[in-house]
Amino acid sequence: MITSRYVLEHLKNLDNAFSEVSRILKPGGKFISLFPNKFTLFAIINQILPHWLARKILFSINPGAKGHCGFRAYYNKCYYPAVKKLLNKNGFSEINFAFAYSQSGYFAFFLPFALISLVWDFMMYALHIKPMCSYICFTAVKRE
Repeated sequence: MITSRYVLEHLKNLDNAFSEVSRILKPGGKFISLFPNKFTLFAIINQILPHWLARKILFSINPGAKGHCGFRAYYNKCYYPAVKKLLNKNGFSEINFAFAYSQSGYFAFFLPFALISLVWDFMMYALHIKPMCSYICFTAVKRE
């Protein structure tokens, strides 16, 4: 079994990562991952801002984040259709996805931002817009 939590968004090349996971897993082995969606509001902001500025803002609103947050994120193919395609391409089956719509924690430092993100998440959830979810979790099994 290979698991990851908040790792995929930090990899420059998901094609290579999924290929390597497939290579080292035995048939029947499981791959489970949780990661933020490329198209969620906080990820879009993180992709627009220069890395140094994003870190400065993060550490000014959350000083406790130093040492365990603020690493460069690429979000390369970190969205539902792309990840599904990569799993299929690399020999995985029994693929299951779960989608979470809850990014307001990133905006808790300023109540109006938190409320806007809550409304946004509720709308995306109510409309079942998977590509606009906040987080994606998948489980997949390497084919025999």
